[in-house]
Amino acid sequence: MLPLVRTVDRSNWVGLVPFLIALVVREIFTLHSVQEIEIQFAQGPVGRHSVVYPLLQMLFTPMVRDPHRFVMHMNGVLGAVACLAMYFFIRQRLASRTAGFLCALFLACDPLVARFSPTDGPYAFLLAAWFSGLALLSTPDLDGRPLFAGAVLIGIAATARIEGIVILAASLLLLDVRRLLGAARRHRIVAVATFLVVYGLGALQMSFLFPADPGSLSGWVPPPRWLFYDAVWPVSYRDHVFLALVWIGAAAGLLSHFRLGLLGYLAMVVVLAPVAQSAESAVTLHRMIPACAVQAMVAGIGAYSLAAGIRWMGGGRWLAALPGIVAAAYVLVEHRGDLTTPYVFNEEYALVRNHLAPNGVAATDCTLLTFNANYVGDIDLHDFGQVVPRVRIVDCRRTDCVAALPDVGCLYYVRSVASYYQAGHVPQRCIAAGGSTVEDRLACMDDGTASFERAVELQPVELKVVGIADTFRDPEHSPETAQIGLFRVHSKAAVAPAKPSAPPESARQSPQAHREARLAAAAGPDDEPVIPGGQDGLLETMLGKGATLPGGCTLAGAEARYTTVRATYACSGGESVFELAHPSTAPAAAIHTARFALTLLRGSPPPDLAGALESLIRSREAAFEWKFLPRKRLSPAFVPLAVAGLLGIAVLGWVLRRPVSSEP
Repeated sequence: MLPLVRTVDRSNWVGLVPFLIALVVREIFTLHSVQEIEIQFAQGPVGRHSVVYPLLQMLFTPMVRDPHRFVMHMNGVLGAVACLAMYFFIRQRLASRTAGFLCALFLACDPLVARFSPTDGPYAFLLAAWFSGLALLSTPDLDGRPLFAGAVLIGIAATARIEGIVILAASLLLLDVRRLLGAARRHRIVAVATFLVVYGLGALQMSFLFPADPGSLSGWVPPPRWLFYDAVWPVSYRDHVFLALVWIGAAAGLLSHFRLGLLGYLAMVVVLAPVAQSAESAVTLHRMIPACAVQAMVAGIGAYSLAAGIRWMGGGRWLAALPGIVAAAYVLVEHRGDLTTPYVFNEEYALVRNHLAPNGVAATDCTLLTFNANYVGDIDLHDFGQVVPRVRIVDCRRTDCVAALPDVGCLYYVRSVASYYQAGHVPQRCIAAGGSTVEDRLACMDDGTASFERAVELQPVELKVVGIADTFRDPEHSPETAQIGLFRVHSKAAVAPAKPSAPPESARQSPQAHREARLAAAAGPDDEPVIPGGQDGLLETMLGKGATLPGGCTLAGAEARYTTVRATYACSGGESVFELAHPSTAPAAAIHTARFALTLLRGSPPPDLAGALESLIRSREAAFEWKFLPRKRLSPAFVPLAVAGLLGIAVLGWVLRRPVSSEP
């Protein structure tokens, strides 16, 4: 029997209370939705951020009718399991059921953690694996079996997200390292096997998800001011009562024997480092979940230290815990609205899926027309093909959808928030709302979408008014609210087909750019343009390093990302980010040169900055040569290798059933 199971006796029944509370909060009171604009329902063995999480989904996808709904409910349950694992971890580390109960209760009642549990994202899975691993590695009699299982679970948690490597570092702060080393010395074969498995998981993650030539990793280095706003004073996403308990927990670790409080606070800082300032946007808020879970643990230790003081003055155990219970309940009730916050991407997902794929089954063989296509960055769902996987999707920013209408039968069209994005400035009449009349609404859209809607007959299926500003805070380029909708599309017989308006002169491709695009096509359908090594100096010069740029802007950093370069500029009006890519992969609205396309991702740069960068790029780009490589594909041998690896782990676990003799 596993040592963790030995602790599951009647005295630990109290650990079921936060588990049940978490289950009710996540499954009944929390909105089940997509996590963000990058939808993460598995479409293959390798996802955008993880290898192990898509493999988990693929285990049950063939067996359930609606994988989307199943994943959301699965993650709601895993979020509750994480609270039970938290209880056992703290129960064993602090030798106190009260401490374990309070920490698990704060995790169960944390509205931010609960909001992102029943989604398509991996965070409930990550937390359940992480805290289960910590609980196993904190068992009183740490032998080979919990050593192997606990470390592998932490390795799985660390590979559930691309930045998960910090989970390993944080775990070393939370565990008793001397006990771990002692167990490793007593069980050397198990320790070696554990290391190889965890190392293999990390190598698999790095191999598939990190580019071959990642360039600078400066984007992972947090700005100096992040510590105060995200760790010390995170009032933008945390309640004041909760923060007070976090500080008390950290202080208790510094001033008393509750050292885990201070170590937990330091672990939270470590986990926050690669996701600094993610709380500033609803699109990136989910990245804070591991750090928020550790904050909940530290807040629980803070409440427990207060309970210890009350008990010292003569109060009973559970009476002393009452202030912490009330505080956890207050945080949940006060911020209960966060559990059902309707972000724009949730609304768009429900709008399309409820009509075109109810219950996970495509209700039509029609085609869906869209105008999002990651138009200028993170302003909309990136791929409606993930919302309705069996429905054909046509991107009208890359295809003349009006001209193609006579050749296509049944058509639907989704008007999404990307339709309202203005490359320049939002017209004054559109700021408060994206137009109240049809003509006003068209004037508030970008030219391509407006031209399409004028040229066709739209039959509304469902219309919604959404708060763009509540999700995408970009008042300069998008209205505060706008009407999105799903429509049936018909040709206007009396109206000649109208093509989307041409991009401005500066955005048109030159003949040389067309030649570059043809070269990319000639390289083969499975090839992609990548940035070769040794080009850093040239790229930085093209992007304005050391140059005098308009508006007093300076190049703050440039990060090569295999196929693109992301450049950050510090300007008097704030930070602006541009992306440099190959012309064949960039949106039509980008500024195209012979060998590059420049796209503004975020910020409000001075009006002349884009033109100045275009001139710099044109003056230097002749010295740059793209490299065309086959797109990364999953090896056909991956599945049998994965099965063999799992079988090997199972055999190893069977062998370890017999106690390993310890050294004298």
